[in-house]
Amino acid sequence: VAQMGEVSREFPELSQCQKIDSFYQSAKDQHISTLFPESQKTGDRNLALINNILYSFDRFKIILLDSEVKALQQSFVAKNKQSICSSYKDIQRVFTNALKRQTQYVQWSLTPMKNKDLVEKMAELKSIYKDDNKWLNEWPKSKNEIQDKFFYYIYRISADLRTYMDNEADVFKVAFRVYFREFAAKKKKFLRGNLVLEAMISSLDSHSAYYSEYEFDELLRSLRSSFVGVGIIVSEVVEGYKIIDIIQGGPAHQQNAFMKGDIITHVSGIHVAGVSDEALHSYLTGPEGSVVDL
Repeated sequence: VAQMGEVSREFPELSQCQKIDSFYQSAKDQHISTLFPESQKTGDRNLALINNILYSFDRFKIILLDSEVKALQQSFVAKNKQSICSSYKDIQRVFTNALKRQTQYVQWSLTPMKNKDLVEKMAELKSIYKDDNKWLNEWPKSKNEIQDKFFYYIYRISADLRTYMDNEADVFKVAFRVYFREFAAKKKKFLRGNLVLEAMISSLDSHSAYYSEYEFDELLRSLRSSFVGVGIIVSEVVEGYKIIDIIQGGPAHQQNAFMKGDIITHVSGIHVAGVSDEALHSYLTGPEGSVVDL
């Protein structure tokens, strides 16, 4: 972990693809054991690497087209050298276009749609595919299939939300909010170069990970800190976060300050509607004995 942190500080900006090669080679040189033995063909190693990058970028297979995926795989496998510099340029081009396409589609498709239309659309998709795992695990063949998979993904998020939310309109608001937040974070990470680097380093083995300087500092802080929480389990709703359980013996239980079903709208004056669960966690934790206003 320390070595990865030092390397990330070496290359804060990854605009030049030669630095990608240098970074990856440096990581491999410092690595004790690798899943890519020298006896394995370069094409096999490259295919494993690009598949890891594709999974990191589009885990639910709702952004990239099958033709784009195959083109990138062929590009990587065709490389006879260890360098992946030219292939990285292909990744940048394909991923950037896919992000633009997805952003435009989402903005266009959701504007005219009402909750009733969404319910009917998702019911139609459910009846057609019936949780077809093969369909879910394949890359979409067309833009129309991307649309279908996108709505089906929203449907699956909505199904979880319905376990503690009754209002159908609120369910969809939160489902889309969750997706947009994830999409924005993915886009930001890709543009910074971190997404590709994370996939490259994690491909070394299951114990290797890439951290940006900020993430590395946060990791060290969490390991050194003695921060505690308030002892509640929450789920996101439109207004903020709903308390779905209170941990026995925790601060909230001892003070008898909350009930299941209460909704947290502010934490120490900060409006938490729409914030990520990671952000909420940081607001709700602190040194033992510290005070937080909910």
